Amino acid sequence: MDREEYTKLLQSYENSATKICIEKCCDYRFIFFLNNEATLNDLYNYVTTFYSHITEPILLYLDKYHNNLIPNNRINLKTYLTHNNILSCTKLGLPTVYKFHLDLCSKHKNCIF
Repeated sequence: MDREEYTKLLQSYENSATKICIEKCCDYRFIFFLNNEATLNDLYNYVTTFYSHITEPILLYLDKYHNNLIPNNRINLKTYLTHNNILSCTKLGLPTVYKFHLDLCSKHKNCIF
């Protein structure tokens, strides 16, 4: 594979996927791509796999204050984004990226298990 073919494949993948940014309470962030037909369950599965070394439940939120929990279910991600009027965290002219918040800091946990 040459550079041109690699670039085309990468651009095709980027253009056909939903871009997700996960931000922790310590400001650490990472980005990944999900298939446009992904569900909220797929979102959780990816983050859970990324943090497979964590034993606490993985919870994702719409806000950095961890007030709006994202459900872990089979709802289509795009449907969820539209229904909840979730906008891109990037500025106009940049690729659309959706940001969700992850709380792994035990001092901030506001839920009981």
